[in-house]
Amino acid sequence: MKNKPIRIIGITLILIILFAAFLYAEENRAGEENICLWKIESDSNTVYLMGSIHFLKEADYPLDGRYDRCFEDAENVVFELNFDSTQTPAFQQYTVMKAFYPQGETFQSSVSDSTYTLVKNKLLELGLPIEKLNAFQPWFIAITMLSLNLQELGFDPKLGVDQHFFEQAKEEQKNIIGLETPEFQLDLLSTLGGEDQEDFIIQTIDQFDDMESTLIDLVDAWSNGDLEKLDELLNKGFEEYPELKQTLLIDRNYNWLDDVIEYTKDNEDYLIIVGSGHLAGEEGLIELLEAQGYCVERF
Repeated sequence: MKNKPIRIIGITLILIILFAAFLYAEENRAGEENICLWKIESDSNTVYLMGSIHFLKEADYPLDGRYDRCFEDAENVVFELNFDSTQTPAFQQYTVMKAFYPQGETFQSSVSDSTYTLVKNKLLELGLPIEKLNAFQPWFIAITMLSLNLQELGFDPKLGVDQHFFEQAKEEQKNIIGLETPEFQLDLLSTLGGEDQEDFIIQTIDQFDDMESTLIDLVDAWSNGDLEKLDELLNKGFEEYPELKQTLLIDRNYNWLDDVIEYTKDNEDYLIIVGSGHLAGEEGLIELLEAQGYCVERF
């Protein structure tokens, strides 16, 4: 049986999980409201857990001062991956292998004329000629269109919290740790859409109009550090795809749990920045750590 393609709400939430939540923030009120930031104080150090944001607007800076304070306190900054590792020739070659069609095949030759025209016109609206993506498979084109559409709405990945603190960590020569490799994350993204890739990209385009309202709902939950609401939104996106939820969210939380526990045993402090979805829910990192006996407090 073919896997069901994931609707755009699913794509959006999955990218939150992989790369962070999206922010459409109102003004910061440092010290007055909850934010997506927690801490574990062990006998030897402090480990901070920050729910991350991948797309942000210039007007959303400066961030709440609490984010900066925990960053300054930490000698080690942990991300889902080291962003510089995506710039290596080896990873570029891996992207070609995973995202490109085999030689002799193209997107145009693999889909119907109507689908090709639909995608071509949407890409033109987003400022990108389809010729630049014709060698790529539908899941990669869909993610590219998603990113371009977010930028059309005013969200910039270069202003994401992950990127912000990654560049700062490099400037201040902090120790940078990646929980995963870019190859691992690309493998996860390549599963989007299942076997029916043509239907997947059509559904992606069909639901672009709903993206901004979806982001606003997610932002409301993120801006208040509301893990219960984040979990509810994530469950809605995943309810038809339990296997994907297991692979893309839960398994990764368990994979990271041992690393987080090891960090609590060090003499130096750590800041862990992961997608906000990884902190929410019964099998989110916060509840997993509490189940292991750790006291996880808001910072």
